[in-house]
Amino acid sequence: MLYPITAIIGDRGAGKTCIMTALAEAYHKEGKRIFTNYHLFHIPYTKITLEEMIKLPDHLNNSVVLIDEIHVWADAYDFMGKPARALATFATQLRKRKVNFYYTTQIFTQAPLRLRRQTNYFMAMQNTAKQGQFKTQIIDRFNSNTIVNEFYFDGRPFYEKYDTDEVIVVDEKDEN
Repeated sequence: MLYPITAIIGDRGAGKTCIMTALAEAYHKEGKRIFTNYHLFHIPYTKITLEEMIKLPDHLNNSVVLIDEIHVWADAYDFMGKPARALATFATQLRKRKVNFYYTTQIFTQAPLRLRRQTNYFMAMQNTAKQGQFKTQIIDRFNSNTIVNEFYFDGRPFYEKYDTDEVIVVDEKDEN
């Protein structure tokens, strides 16, 4: 699938943002521009707000968008709210813009329904007994929830590339 939407799910501390940071580094090495709503260190990126993202500016073309804690921007309980509707519109335009979109959330049903319906894959993250190592399953939502890949991800090389304690907040402009 070209330009899929992937939800990275798991409990608190299960490596969701860590693996998303690893993806940012890998995509950057491929020459992709990276847009995130959280800070990265030693990986070039552009900080993005919901307001900017939903306008689908041309500079998002051929890029990767990584959104941590998507439910902070658009909670499923506010399904008629502007952010939820805007994210659904954004999701429908990704293929045309050649954008890979990843988002994290602890509980999949906290993400807006319209976005959940367009999500192609889950990356299910779990802690293991070994510090910094996470069990990862990639699941195809549209193929009977088939496990496409399963592996152990060593997050330790990425700990210095993001702040695991960064609080994700809604930009003032995003609330309007």
